[in-house]
Amino acid sequence: MAISIGCAGTVSPTARRRATDMRVQARTASARAAVAAFKALGGGWQDSGAERLASE
Repeated sequence: MAISIGCAGTVSPTARRRATDMRVQARTASARAAVAAFKALGGGWQDSGAERLASE
C-alpha cells in the first residue's frame, strides 16, 4: 500500500494511521508465527506457580 505524501512532504494523518496499523498487524503476525513454530517444535510454557499459589 502506498503512503500519500502532500505537496510540502508531509504525510497525511490517514496515511500515518494506515502505516501504523500495518506495522502493528505485521508485528502481531510475526509473534503468532513465532509461537506456532515454538509449539510445533514441541515447546511450551512452564507453569510459573501462580495458579498453585492462588489455590493455597
